[in-house]
Amino acid sequence: MFGPTFGDELAAAGLNGLPISWGDDGTVFGREHLSQEQVNTLNLVIAAHDPNAETASMYPLNRFQFEGMLLAMGVTFAQIETAIEATAMTAMEKAFAISRVRNAGTYNRDHPLIPMLMPAFDLTEEAVDAAWLAAKDVR
Repeated sequence: MFGPTFGDELAAAGLNGLPISWGDDGTVFGREHLSQEQVNTLNLVIAAHDPNAETASMYPLNRFQFEGMLLAMGVTFAQIETAIEATAMTAMEKAFAISRVRNAGTYNRDHPLIPMLMPAFDLTEEAVDAAWLAAKDVR
């Protein structure tokens, strides 16, 4: 059985873009199109896969959770606004991006602003994912 992180695990192993697909039941289709090295890598990914693993993108955060997560990582809304102002976005795009950060009812991990702004704060995908998963349970 494959969970929601399986595709990301394949990509991390260098197997993205290959002519394979999979079913929720654990069936993998297209092995015949892979080299032996790719099949071996695929088998390692399958063996290590946890179908119950959570991904940060599975959980939207409310404003309280999102701001608390940011503060725990040493980032404020004011710093985010400054980082947005420093981007190559148009004035209109910047205005709406800042408004989204200030006023969103929910925040989604897969929103394009997040990876765009992470370098401004030296944050990694792993660090943001870990903080996001920790914040999802705070009430």
